[in-house]
Amino acid sequence: MVLYPLHYPETRKLYLRIGSGLQVRTNKGFKAWKMESPGKALEFARMSRRFYPTTMSAVIHRAQFGGRGKYINMVEGGELRLLDQERKILERYLGVPLKRPKPVERRRI
Repeated sequence: MVLYPLHYPETRKLYLRIGSGLQVRTNKGFKAWKMESPGKALEFARMSRRFYPTTMSAVIHRAQFGGRGKYINMVEGGELRLLDQERKILERYLGVPLKRPKPVERRRI
């Protein structure tokens, strides 16, 4: 949305971002392993990116599992667990880690 001030209509523009300031979203500091369950973390990440369950099911090729995002809804509800391959695809698609990374081993001399 662009607003033009009354004082300088031809030289200045005000750009407003509507709805982005108060909404909770995932970012670089998002830690899925601190949430109640992996399903709740997946649901929060999906909702913050505004993806439908059907879209997420299609990404991991599970659309045939009952259709309409039923597989993702079952994972979010705790009835099923994601396979590691599916989790990696969803992490790439959502842009946030869903599992705690392994600590890097340091070489000792």
